[in-house]
Amino acid sequence: MSLQSDLYTYLRGLTTITDQVAARIYPHNAPTSAAFPYITYARISSTHEHHMTAAAGLSSQVIQFDVFASTIAEAEAAADALRAAMDGFQGGTMGSTAVRHIELTNERDTFLPPADDSEVGVYNISVDFSIWAAESVPTFPAP
Repeated sequence: MSLQSDLYTYLRGLTTITDQVAARIYPHNAPTSAAFPYITYARISSTHEHHMTAAAGLSSQVIQFDVFASTIAEAEAAADALRAAMDGFQGGTMGSTAVRHIELTNERDTFLPPADDSEVGVYNISVDFSIWAAESVPTFPAP
């Protein structure tokens, strides 16, 4: 399994998250029919550590989570639950991924104005986490 799949399973198993967004956690994009509030997430960068002779088996991925809600209070509650569940996590597993450390690196708030005459916009809070995790490294025969 990948870190992203394991994140989905981890978050779906936390009542602090599902109390806020139920099962509405989506990789990359939510369906247009998704009810608010919901969370999307995607990897925005990834680096892989190496030592002198090969890959070290450690990667750092920045995962961006976006909370979308119809009120700022809903967006803040879900973003707070994400921060509490992720920031500072270390030395444990998420599914099959051995996580070394998770650190909150950035967050930002935006408001998406209404696209029609409804006067109802969308509140969006983006939260980025740097996740250091072990990775399986392929081995190759010596030349």
